Amino acid sequence: MGLEGLSPALIQDSLLAGFDKGARVTAITTSRTRSSGRDVMKANLGTPGHLVRVHPVTGADVLVPATLISLDGGVIARIGGKVLLNPEGR
Repeated sequence: MGLEGLSPALIQDSLLAGFDKGARVTAITTSRTRSSGRDVMKANLGTPGHLVRVHPVTGADVLVPATLISLDGGVIARIGGKVLLNPEGR
């Protein structure tokens, strides 16, 4: 089931819907500001993800499992059991 008429700027976690007795959208709250990359990183602190590095020979992107643990004083990530400050990659 899709919901028509909702703004693409809708924050996914801001909508709570229960359809056991029917539904009607009575209000929509959207964010008027765009999130920066840093905002997205802050929202995902402690969440496992990937760091993208470039393979030195092939030039292909390589995904490296990593967990962002802090942004204080730079990017701090746990990669392969090590904690690294400002690791190479994106």
